[in-house]
Amino acid sequence: MVPGGALGAALRLSVRTPPHLPRPFEHAGASFARELRAVLRQGHLIARAPGARDGVGTKLGEGDRLVVFVHGFMARGPVWGPMRHAVASTNHVETIDLSYGPLESFEAVCARVRRVIVSHHEGRPVTLVGHSLGGLVSRWIVQEVADVAGHVDRLITLASPHEGTTAARIPAGPLVSAIRPRSAVLETLRKSTRALDRVRCVAVVASRDRMITPPSSAAALPGAEVLWLDVGHNEILFDPGAIAIVQKHVA
Repeated sequence: MVPGGALGAALRLSVRTPPHLPRPFEHAGASFARELRAVLRQGHLIARAPGARDGVGTKLGEGDRLVVFVHGFMARGPVWGPMRHAVASTNHVETIDLSYGPLESFEAVCARVRRVIVSHHEGRPVTLVGHSLGGLVSRWIVQEVADVAGHVDRLITLASPHEGTTAARIPAGPLVSAIRPRSAVLETLRKSTRALDRVRCVAVVASRDRMITPPSSAAALPGAEVLWLDVGHNEILFDPGAIAIVQKHVA
C-alpha cells in the first residue's frame, strides 16, 4: 500500500529537527481540502462498519504481538481500518481496535483499553497506537495502570497533545478537559514519566495540525523518537508516510 521510498521521505529525522514549515507554494485551501477529505473518509468508515460489541472491534491479522489501536475524540474504532490492514499485511501481528463515546470520562476510556489488553494479550507483548486523545489514553496505560503496563513495550502516538492543546478552551465534557494545558491528567503524566523508560516510544507530529495547537505539543513525549510529517490532524490517519512509520515501529 505504501509506494517505494515513502518511508524515507516521510521520516523527518528526530527530535533535534525543528518543525517543518508548510510547503511554501501550496495554497492553504489545498491543505484544508485534504483535511476535509480525511474527516469525510472517517465518517464513511464508521458508517459502513458493523456495530462493535462492548466497544471492541474485530481482530485483524495473526501473530506473536498484539497491537491495540486507540482512536481520538469524536471518532470510532473503524477509522483505523486502512492503517490496520497495512500493518497486518507487513507485520506478523494481531491488531484490534476499540470505540468509546465523546461523553465518557477519561478514566472510563482507560479502563476500556485495559480490559482489551487483559482479554486479548494472551501473554504476548503489546504495542499501543493512539491518535490524538487516544495517544494520551495509551500513555496513561503505560504510566499509570500497573497491572497491564508490563505487557506494553511499544507506544506510538500520532498527533497527540502531550502538553495539551489551546484549542480545547471551550468546556465540552471530561475528555476535552483532559487535553487542556496543565489539566489534572497531563500533570499526573508529567510526574510519572519514569515508567516510559522501559517502553520504546515514537511520537509522530502533524506540522499542519489545527486541532493540536501548537503542533509541537505532539512532540513532547519524553524519551520518544519524534518524527514530523507535513500533514493535518486527521489526514495523518491515512497518510502513506504515517502508515509506513507505524509499520516500521509497531514490532
